[in-house]
Amino acid sequence: MLRSNNKGQVGETMSWVVATLIIIGILIAFIYISVLMADLKKISLADIHTESEQGVDILSEKTVLAHTLANNKDKQQIDQILGEKNA
Repeated sequence: MLRSNNKGQVGETMSWVVATLIIIGILIAFIYISVLMADLKKISLADIHTESEQGVDILSEKTVLAHTLANNKDKQQIDQILGEKNA
C-alpha cells in the first residue's frame, strides 16, 4: 500500500519541480530582455531639447507649481526669498 501511494507522490512532485523550473526560466528571460531594452532606450540630459526659443527657468516653473498646489499661501514671502537668492 505504501509503494503505490509513494509513486503518485513522486510523479506529482516531479511535475511541480518541472513547472517551477519553467516559470523561473521565463522570469529570467524577461528580466534579461528588459535589461537589454533599458540599455537601448537610455535617455541622457544631453538628448533633451526644448522647442521654445527661450530656455525655461526650472526654478520659476517649480515655484509657480508650488504656489498653485499650496493655494498661494505665503506667496510674497517665498517670492522675496527667491528674489534675494537670484540677486
